[in-house]
Amino acid sequence: MYSPKDVRSKLARQQGIFQSPIAKNFSTVSSSSVHGSGIRSRALGFGVALALGMALTANVAHAEDSKAKEIEEKKQRILFDKFASITKENEKFLTPDDFLKAVTSIEGVDVEDERIRDIDVEKFRKLFHLADKGNVGLIGFKEFLDFQLLMGLPDADYMLAFHLFDKDKNGKINKEEFKQVVTSTLADKSIPFDFHSELVHMYFGKNNELTYPQFTQLLKDLQQDRVRQEFRYYDPHHTGYIPADKFAKIISSIRLRKIPAHIKDNLASVADLNKGTPHEGEVSYGQFTAVNGLLLHIPSYGRVLQSALKKSGKTSVTKEEFLRETHSSTSIEITPMEVDLVFHLFDADKDGKLSLKDFDTTARVVTPPLPASPAGVPAQKVVVAKKTWGQQFIESVENFALGAVAGAIGATAVYPIDLVKTRMQNQRAVEASKRIYANSWDCFRKVLRNEGFAGLYKGLLPQIVGVAPEKAIKLTVNDLLRDLFEDKSKGEIYFPLEVLAGGGAGASQVMFTNPLEIVKIRLQVQGEGGKGTRGVGAIQIVRELGIFGLYKGAGACLLRDIPFSAIYFPTYAKMKLLMKDKDGKLGAKELLFSGAIAGIPAAYLCTPADVIKTRLQVKARQGDQTYDGIRDCFNKVLREEGPKAFFKGGVARVFRSSPQFGVTLLSYELLQKYFAPHVTPRPPTNAPVTRKDFESLKSTTVSRVEEMEKKFGGLLGGKDDKEKESKK
Repeated sequence: MYSPKDVRSKLARQQGIFQSPIAKNFSTVSSSSVHGSGIRSRALGFGVALALGMALTANVAHAEDSKAKEIEEKKQRILFDKFASITKENEKFLTPDDFLKAVTSIEGVDVEDERIRDIDVEKFRKLFHLADKGNVGLIGFKEFLDFQLLMGLPDADYMLAFHLFDKDKNGKINKEEFKQVVTSTLADKSIPFDFHSELVHMYFGKNNELTYPQFTQLLKDLQQDRVRQEFRYYDPHHTGYIPADKFAKIISSIRLRKIPAHIKDNLASVADLNKGTPHEGEVSYGQFTAVNGLLLHIPSYGRVLQSALKKSGKTSVTKEEFLRETHSSTSIEITPMEVDLVFHLFDADKDGKLSLKDFDTTARVVTPPLPASPAGVPAQKVVVAKKTWGQQFIESVENFALGAVAGAIGATAVYPIDLVKTRMQNQRAVEASKRIYANSWDCFRKVLRNEGFAGLYKGLLPQIVGVAPEKAIKLTVNDLLRDLFEDKSKGEIYFPLEVLAGGGAGASQVMFTNPLEIVKIRLQVQGEGGKGTRGVGAIQIVRELGIFGLYKGAGACLLRDIPFSAIYFPTYAKMKLLMKDKDGKLGAKELLFSGAIAGIPAAYLCTPADVIKTRLQVKARQGDQTYDGIRDCFNKVLREEGPKAFFKGGVARVFRSSPQFGVTLLSYELLQKYFAPHVTPRPPTNAPVTRKDFESLKSTTVSRVEEMEKKFGGLLGGKDDKEKESKK
């Protein structure tokens, strides 16, 4: 028995073979009446060459598919083995709890328990039964692999819904299966679904079963049919009108598109258009269908409005000007009734004119300027969710606070490496016998032995104070400059400008970070004299240095931070391009790996400037070499210690940068889950990861289930259904 996926693949292969121009040409040659041995030879030669070419192409494609399949199987096997807790006859199996942890885990990050805390477990138990093909209460690797492959398909939301409807698992949906699932998942069970409707009859006929493609189209049409049924239910006398509150309830229930909050709150006001008529306080079926269509095509109305404003040269347009523009600015048909409703719902000041500000504020979208395009060709529009200034500000503060704490955790995790790096860089003795530390490992052991565990964290406070604003400033400037330099028509940025953006980002942070760096470094080197050595506190160091002293070594700091960012950000961007899969997506491992690789050249190649900065900022002890500036420091170090001295602590810098990136991201996610679950997750302010990259950290299965339920309703039921049943 073929599954829907098998059927689609088989049909695609058949169509590809029989419909290709090459196949048709070959068929023509072989079936034509040819005369003469020369013609027959050429035909035979063509046929042989074609057969060899097709065989070679098929072998290459098969090899690539096999390799991709092998890689995916290995990845899923690791995930399966990690969570499988049952072993029978040397074969591992997943229990329902194991399955839940496996499908909600983030690749490479152990945060399953935290994710499960916020997940409706009942829904995922139904997914377990879907994956458990043998109905034995356990899932083997083959079943788990099939389920994960299903979740990775581009149409996974439709495929998942199909499998939930397909109760007997025969690859088709019959009318009884359709009735059973629809009845159990109705949002408002007080209004029964009419299974004798024209829609159901047209799709199923008398004894018809739906294949996967037919089923997907039914799902799209189903919600529209349901709202029409609800309209008829609230119009028992067949007047063509229903009460305004019932109209608002029906429209708000449609899941195929998101209704802006302001419009949802004012849906009942559509009845105001019928004032002074026998149907005051009611909404007609025509108005019902017009509002339904309007809400499905808000972006198109935005394009019409902007085009009308551009042509008129005014800041607002009348209904007549708007309606006139509909004929040339959009491919959808817009009726005069729909225009009336647009002005009713979007005209904020009710002056009979519509402005772009009115439209964007009401729709909670941002309508971008129309790009240059040939006359009559509508420009594409991007719709972006928009919140009030107050909501954005509060969420920004909360996200910054979460990012600051996550950054502090990341900095603390690798701080001993930073302390060892600083002490190794500050060693100025030329003779080996006079050096305090032989190497980095020797430095670590001696600090631990002489100064205790706390000694590894000297100077941590300035680092924690500075990590969030430092990275936030750098990342913000980098994003702004990249956006400024980007070629918007291609979505690309010229490489030298990409480097310049990174360099500008590095330069922007020095004003804030240099004072904290010099205090941190001076605290880090205290205790080099061994046990009994007394140091001074951060406040006393600040007093000794004064305002200008806090910027000592700022030039060297610029020499380090500008090249670091100029190397890091372009390398990180290029690594992400290289690590994307065939669908253009990045997983958690690929994202972390890209950041780690980008950090290696950036951290190591900038070590010479870091050594010079450390030497200039540390207060020289009696008998130590002193320096008068960057050039003087460079010459003396080169002359007395040799070129290798400029790379002291280089390896430590590499091992500090990469883990800090991963720890910061993980910490942010856990903090957001525990302390601010209401806040929309965003990239931490101090981790170089874009919003799009950050979204890739979500579990594929969780996001697919959310997408399916958002489109088609609560097919999986869950906690709410269980609570309702218990109340009954």
